[in-house]
Amino acid sequence: MKIGMSLDGDRFLARESILLQVSLENASGGPVDVPNPEDLRNPQYRYRVQGPAYPHGHVFEPRVKLPDPNSPGLLKMGPGEQLQAQLPLNVMFSFKQPGTYALTAQYEWGGQRQSFGPISFVIEAGTLKSARVMADFGFQKPNLQRVLGLVGHSPRLYQFLFHEPRAAEIAMLEMMRGSAAPADAAQALAPCTNFNRADVFFARFGWQSPAAVGLESVPEGGSAKAALAGGAAPVTPALMTEDGDAAVFTHTGSSVSLVRFPMPRKGAAPDGHVQWTVQAPGEIRAAAAALGPQPRNELYALTVSAKQSGAQATVFEGEKGNHRTVDVDGRILPDSEPALWVDERGTVNAAVLLAEDEARRRVFLAELVWEGGNGHGKVTRHPAAEIPGNFRAAAVTYSVAPGRPPRLAWLVLLEDWRVVTNLSGEAYRTARTPLVPLQMLAMSGTTYLLVADPEDYVGFDVLR
Repeated sequence: MKIGMSLDGDRFLARESILLQVSLENASGGPVDVPNPEDLRNPQYRYRVQGPAYPHGHVFEPRVKLPDPNSPGLLKMGPGEQLQAQLPLNVMFSFKQPGTYALTAQYEWGGQRQSFGPISFVIEAGTLKSARVMADFGFQKPNLQRVLGLVGHSPRLYQFLFHEPRAAEIAMLEMMRGSAAPADAAQALAPCTNFNRADVFFARFGWQSPAAVGLESVPEGGSAKAALAGGAAPVTPALMTEDGDAAVFTHTGSSVSLVRFPMPRKGAAPDGHVQWTVQAPGEIRAAAAALGPQPRNELYALTVSAKQSGAQATVFEGEKGNHRTVDVDGRILPDSEPALWVDERGTVNAAVLLAEDEARRRVFLAELVWEGGNGHGKVTRHPAAEIPGNFRAAAVTYSVAPGRPPRLAWLVLLEDWRVVTNLSGEAYRTARTPLVPLQMLAMSGTTYLLVADPEDYVGFDVLR
């Protein structure tokens, strides 16, 4: 039996998935029974790690052992048959301490004895530069939620996978390496979808650097980017349809553009191209983007601008940049994230938090609606709420779980890092520090806030 062992790389972050590749090939002329390498109870495979977390070395011991170690779970392999297995090394061992590690392994069965390694690799502490919720609008299920993070001194894009084991509870499942990113990448740019991302066999991960935005495609490969005009910033989230085509709205403060990123087709990804650029009615202070449901797949961007008499909200459609505005009597809040969604009829719905007073102590939610084909938006103003402290940031979001219309949730972050939500109106501190810009994940019955985690880089705290 020919056996090989290797790691997919030699540098990893402390929390990311590290897969040990085990290859088997029956080089004999007849069928053989071989212990299954994926059954970690089989003692015929022995793994040992030495490094900062295990200065004297540590041998992997499964939590549940076989009743008879001489009767392992077997696989039958025919002559010339090959098998590839992946073992979760980061689950078998703890690599919370950074530094250089060495893995050795032994195999012993049927008179064959073989040693492997040492396989050296480095665990880096890494730092979180940016994180964005990856939402499947209308299709988000309790068993899987995603966050795209830009992590590391030489930054890479990672997927952080979460699930809801029970109501009002969320936990991290895994941190998976997504793709490379430019050395000067400063922000993660997560595509939002209008389908279940688990139904397709590709992924696209976005980034922003000082001079460009880009998308990395997996597993097709290829990096596509588009230059940013001076001072331009992407409007979040990026948007992606089920065929893999993606779009990013950008704005300079006085204009809005739409950048298209076609899906790579058997080769290098084509660079993004600007489809249109139009002037905005006023200086843009906040913005959001949304993708309408299939099959129309309509793209929209919302901007909020200041006027002498209040605020002005403008919605831009993706085909040609045609836009419609509505005035709202209220003061714009700094670092405030509005929300946007589009229904099956093409009706555009938006929500934004504004202030009644100059001190920004009385805030209210304004809901905006533009009916399909109707140039005049309608404004519904909710009663104002008093916030017990100085304002720092705010955000509004719609539920991304199945079910329409989606419920609304809003949050205000105070200067002392307490939060106030529409759920209780009381100020309190979350268990961990909120990430700014504020991002929420609203499921069917619970709203979560994206926070920094000292061990896992990112996490979600339940809002109340």
